[in-house]
Amino acid sequence: MIIKFIITGYSILICAIIANNLAMYFELSTWYEFLQNINENGLKKSIFSQKIMNIIWLYLIYPILLSIGYMLGDKLSNFFI
Repeated sequence: MIIKFIITGYSILICAIIANNLAMYFELSTWYEFLQNINENGLKKSIFSQKIMNIIWLYLIYPILLSIGYMLGDKLSNFFI
């Protein structure tokens, strides 16, 4: 059971690293940058100052990529166990 958690966790981590690199390449906001912006400017101002592509990235595409990481990790752990 613990091996399954480790394999799945690493798979999600690898997908998150890839997603963050994609965000940097396409000059999109990451959660880290977005949370810093919230701390500096407040939630309402931060949300309205974002480009629409940043909002789509943060709330739709990024979670989908992490979900794919989970599914890949689950498949890998089932294959190895």
